[in-house]
Amino acid sequence: MFGPPVVLVARPADNVHSRLRFLPFPRRFSLLANISLAGLKTTPPQPKLTITQTTRILSTSSSKHPLTNGDKLKALFRRGQAYVLIKDDEAAEGDFKAALELAGGEGDKAVLAELNRLRARKQALVDKQKKAYWKMFG
Repeated sequence: MFGPPVVLVARPADNVHSRLRFLPFPRRFSLLANISLAGLKTTPPQPKLTITQTTRILSTSSSKHPLTNGDKLKALFRRGQAYVLIKDDEAAEGDFKAALELAGGEGDKAVLAELNRLRARKQALVDKQKKAYWKMFG
């Protein structure tokens, strides 16, 4: 009655990435930003996808198409969240600090919250190590 069913075939991710260079810069940025967000929101999260896409966003900025501070902040924040998921605390802290510098003044509330959560986790790890060494050598 309505014709044959439409079958959607997923194309390999390589096809998408090879075609990205032909998109105008604002569309390319929004597509990469959405892919990086999807990497954080999927179950289970895919932090490596987020890291590669946000790094790509940060490296594609040129003098012809500069990124705004808000765009850089968003990319650094998402990459920091991905680093937290793979437990690379040093890289995450670096990205969060860079995002805070871009936010200026008092900083972005979400970035500050993530940075404080990261610092608390690092302090808890240090306390746990102290306790373990105290039992071992005390």
